[in-house]
Amino acid sequence: MKEKHLIKTESRETMGKKIKEFIIKNLRALLISLSVFSLIIIVHQLLNDQIQIFDEKVYELFRPIISDHATFLFRLVTATGGAIFLVTLTILFIILRKDRTTCIAIPLNLIFVTLLNILIKHLVARPRPTGINLIQETGYSFPSGHAMVNTAFYGFLIYLIYRNEPNKRKRNLLCGFFALLIFGICSSRIYLGVHYASDVLAGIGISLTYLCIFTKVYKEIREKKSKEES
Repeated sequence: MKEKHLIKTESRETMGKKIKEFIIKNLRALLISLSVFSLIIIVHQLLNDQIQIFDEKVYELFRPIISDHATFLFRLVTATGGAIFLVTLTILFIILRKDRTTCIAIPLNLIFVTLLNILIKHLVARPRPTGINLIQETGYSFPSGHAMVNTAFYGFLIYLIYRNEPNKRKRNLLCGFFALLIFGICSSRIYLGVHYASDVLAGIGISLTYLCIFTKVYKEIREKKSKEES
């Protein structure tokens, strides 16, 4: 009986390792597939004017916590995803990092995803929410610029930390912090009433697909450069 139990335990561990290896190996493809599938559903619902019910239900989750203190907090969080903050961080990274490829990649990532967001906004031309705005914003609503740009910007930092930080505890803490920051920024846009939930989800989905492609290109350039230097 003990032998059978050990065999079952080993089989489960082996299966678990195989699943983990499969996910890691195919992470980009899985993220792209999930993002594209989600986007197709959101765009389909948007084109058929069926997304409003979903957006209203999500906003109702935020309504009970609306207060002066919560608004102050969410305004601070949303500021960490603003243009001034991101540009300042980008300049600091360029100054502090010695790796030339990464110093070029960080601002290029910010520029590319911002331009992509502007392009899609003008193609879709969805008006922003009205009557629930706790701050004033201009421009179109879909997809959320904060959600899209910050998922790409901080997501790229997570990628760099995961690949380069040898200390596992420090790596997990930093990656977790930036993941929570992305979540906080995205949530703040719904709370503040400047975006619909579907705008935010679409921004995340598009950004994840973009980020998978960007990091792949970045990785190939780094590997090519390493071979040339060796």
